[in-house]
Amino acid sequence: MKRVLSTSVLVACAAVAAARLPSQCASQAIAANALPGVLGTTIGGAVLTMVPWDPDGPGPLQRGIVVGGSLTNAGDSLVDGIAFLDLTTQQFSRLGTPSGNPGAAVARLATGPQGQLFALSGARVQRWSGSQWQPLSLQIDGAVAAMTILPNGEPVVGGLFSFIDGVPCAGLARHTAAGWSPLGFDFGTEVSTLATLANGDLLVGGNLIHPTGSGGLATVSGNTVSFVPGAPGGVFASVVAQNGDLYVAAGQPNVGIYRLSSGVWSSLTSQGSAGAALHVAPNGDLYVGGGFTVFEGLACNRIARFDGTTWSAVGAGVDIGFGPSVASIVDGANGGIVVGGNFWRAGNTGVANLANWDGTFWSPFGIGLNQPVRAVLPLPNGDLIVAGDFLDLPDANGARCRRIARHSNGQWFALGSGLDAGAIALARLPNGDLVVGGSFQTAGGLPCSNLARWDGTNWHAFGSGTNAYVHTLAVLPNGDLLAGGYFTTADGVAVGNAARWDGSQFHPFGSFNGGVEQFTVRTNGRVLAGGVFTMVDGQAATHVAEFTGTAWGPMGSGVPGFVGQILESPSGLVCASGGSGLFQWDGTQWLAQYGPLGVNRMCGLPDGSVLVTNAQGGPAQEAKVLRFDGSSVTPWASVLGGRIEALAVDGEDHIVCGGQFTRSSPNLGDVASPFLQRLATTCPSAQVPYGNGCQGSGGLVQLTAQSRPWLGSTWRARGTGMPIGAPFVLQLVGFPGWPTQLSWLLPEGQPGCDLLLDVVLLDVVVVNGGVADSQWPVPNVPALAGLSLAMQHLPFEFSSGTLSGVFASNALLATVGAY
Repeated sequence: MKRVLSTSVLVACAAVAAARLPSQCASQAIAANALPGVLGTTIGGAVLTMVPWDPDGPGPLQRGIVVGGSLTNAGDSLVDGIAFLDLTTQQFSRLGTPSGNPGAAVARLATGPQGQLFALSGARVQRWSGSQWQPLSLQIDGAVAAMTILPNGEPVVGGLFSFIDGVPCAGLARHTAAGWSPLGFDFGTEVSTLATLANGDLLVGGNLIHPTGSGGLATVSGNTVSFVPGAPGGVFASVVAQNGDLYVAAGQPNVGIYRLSSGVWSSLTSQGSAGAALHVAPNGDLYVGGGFTVFEGLACNRIARFDGTTWSAVGAGVDIGFGPSVASIVDGANGGIVVGGNFWRAGNTGVANLANWDGTFWSPFGIGLNQPVRAVLPLPNGDLIVAGDFLDLPDANGARCRRIARHSNGQWFALGSGLDAGAIALARLPNGDLVVGGSFQTAGGLPCSNLARWDGTNWHAFGSGTNAYVHTLAVLPNGDLLAGGYFTTADGVAVGNAARWDGSQFHPFGSFNGGVEQFTVRTNGRVLAGGVFTMVDGQAATHVAEFTGTAWGPMGSGVPGFVGQILESPSGLVCASGGSGLFQWDGTQWLAQYGPLGVNRMCGLPDGSVLVTNAQGGPAQEAKVLRFDGSSVTPWASVLGGRIEALAVDGEDHIVCGGQFTRSSPNLGDVASPFLQRLATTCPSAQVPYGNGCQGSGGLVQLTAQSRPWLGSTWRARGTGMPIGAPFVLQLVGFPGWPTQLSWLLPEGQPGCDLLLDVVLLDVVVVNGGVADSQWPVPNVPALAGLSLAMQHLPFEFSSGTLSGVFASNALLATVGAY
């Protein structure tokens, strides 16, 4: 047989191979989800302004809509405050970073007749050159409330300011080729709205005061100011219809919507109804948007329509969000309108701050999750179950996914009609049924208080469910279901925040004096619990406890602060995370490993280490993913825009994150993937069968992979079809080689049996019941990452104590991976 080398020789060979590898191993982000609309960082409204835009005026380029606000995501694009929406393709695209000012909200937009586009962002007025933004102002000392474009293409801004770039402007200024200049009129208060009339005059609205008079509206023609007779006071929004009619929204003392037609004013409202967004559609209908839920006595969610005679609701309107509101309305396609603001639902459709109304139905732009993910569950077939707060996600069959969905081969699929409120926890029963827990009351329309089961076709209740929300689910080796949370009854059975379902009824599963945040079943069958409790079954147990199979008990002196998650990694690391950081259990006590910042979620990697996420991450903050290998904590990845709420290993290749975030950090590729994202390593592990085994008295000798080789993990495989008289096999590990007939190397080598590798390491594995389970601990040596290795079994058959034959399995050809 060939000479057998040591592990040190293998590592030395690996070092030579590593010198040829393209780069060191690192984590990377992979997009897992687009967005049905846009996201922003400002609570109170992602979309602040919109304008129709034809980039080349009368030229051939496609018309669309420019959307401005505190935008970070638009569809599957990353943007900086501004995006372009192509109404034909419904695709978003980036429109640069206004004045190189990342993160600044675009508060105002205006377009000119020849394709000019102007934006107000970060106290700067800017012009789009076709490839980048050019600043027209560097500093405005106050608020800009309005912007319009004169027929000659010059922008005019109005507001409550005194200077632009040092030039006195008194709240109203125009930009010419020579720079900024005042229009020469000081109205003594804020200019709230501007419009350009068909004759080229400038319309100014607000609580205006001027030597020539006072009122809510005035026109400026050259050097002449003329107040509009009969106009209401306090005009804060205006729009000019195609027929020349003027519509305005007014505040105190004459709150309402008014129309000026043929020189005659009329009030369109009688109950003090008004809104900040006005738009006249091509058919003459007037739309009013704002934060109201009642308009002229009608139930109108944030948008109302006036057809020239009567007011009406626009379908079910828009709803849900932090102070949901409509901030801007523009013409859409085929006579419809596009509405932007701060909302998560339009009609019965889940959207993200932007929606289309075609005159009958609301619809989103694009398909994707529109609200945070709270739980993810990878399935054995590669599908992914996602649950959380998202609404009405369109699926591949035209149904709607409500708060729970299945992702398969890039498409979404509904689980019936979903849930009526948020989902927090997921589990899979041995028969393949899914269980979901949360704060909902119905599943598929069926009463299911906080707990429900999906059998692949229908939803089922667990009796009357629980009397408060379920936060964690786990499955025991015997198939029983564990549920924990903040409830005191389960299907009428008195419990202490934890219950066990045996397939037909609930039983108490320990009595905890506080909420249970997480259950984890260890490989030895014991159950770990973490939460906000301090006692279980009358014993002191500070935030962690262990069920031995017969009783609950404490784990040392416990963990300070609440425990949000507790787990056992593939290598046996037991960790708890929560408000005081990351802790490791050494068998007798909990050792602090990371803090004082809290840790939110954890999962175990195939290499035996643990990924943890810090609990930080607001709209503009970074939520970090850290790696704990049992001795140290190091950075691994991060996402931006919000917290990570769920973390799971998808097979061995990807880590799936769910939460409130919107994108990966720049060092991971700056990938837009709101609420759901995959993280991977640039040094993945791979494995394929190689060559063929030979026939023996036990059948075909076959080697099947049980795991892949990762640095620091154990590479496992199972040999079957062992010859009847084979008490052991030689486990071979080495480099892939040319097939060599065993009979050339050993007299007992059987015909058709080949050695398939250059042997570096060997070990003896005992055969048990015709099966040989082998394993090789992969050294945690970076030089091994990316190395191609092979594993093979050589069964030795004995007859009457004498070696009678040597056989060979197929080989496993693998690449060593590293996280």
